[in-house]
Amino acid sequence: RLRNRALVRDTTLADWLPSVDGEPVVECEDVAVPDDEEIALGTTTVLAFDPAAPTSGTSTAVATDSDTSYFSTDRFYLATGGSDWGWDDCFDCRRLAFPQSSGTTPIFAFALDGMDATYVASGSVEGAIADRWSMDAVGDSLRVAVGPSSETGNFNSVITLREEGADLVEAGRLDDLGIDEQIKSVRWFDELAIVVTFRQTDPLYAIDLRDPAAPRLV
Repeated sequence: RLRNRALVRDTTLADWLPSVDGEPVVECEDVAVPDDEEIALGTTTVLAFDPAAPTSGTSTAVATDSDTSYFSTDRFYLATGGSDWGWDDCFDCRRLAFPQSSGTTPIFAFALDGMDATYVASGSVEGAIADRWSMDAVGDSLRVAVGPSSETGNFNSVITLREEGADLVEAGRLDDLGIDEQIKSVRWFDELAIVVTFRQTDPLYAIDLRDPAAPRLV
């Protein structure tokens, strides 16, 4: 660990930027840095270019390793798990790293305008987001289907979020979907979510989303 720390101290910020052929693809000032110390290490860069002129484009980034991305017409969302690995401290310091997770999923929002993507807000949800199909945006509402984690009970949920300044805040939620079961499929409509879970049978849930602050099982 001492050697690794020394290697890190000897780097510059430019060493941490994603690059192509030795040239950074994003500038330092275009990288958003989360203040969550438990977030997964890495850098996720969003590149935009015109197919008619692919040698020029725009870029922005967030300093985290992202597992899931979702585009709406005017927003781009990145979702990421907690740190995948940590140190198991002990007296002899010979144990290998072990998996760990914070139980929450951070989400980052970028505004889309033509070829420009601008970081606008971030937040988190308790639970695990399986894939991009578990996210959907309509109007000012981001809707997310999450599975269980260490921060929830052994159930699934549908959560709605809204932007308040630079924060993504929870607007409403519906819990206890498919207790002891796993989400297998989600389909979103303007005012309705269809969630299928599985253990030995395939329950199907219809959720009314007309009021984002009060999702309702119908």
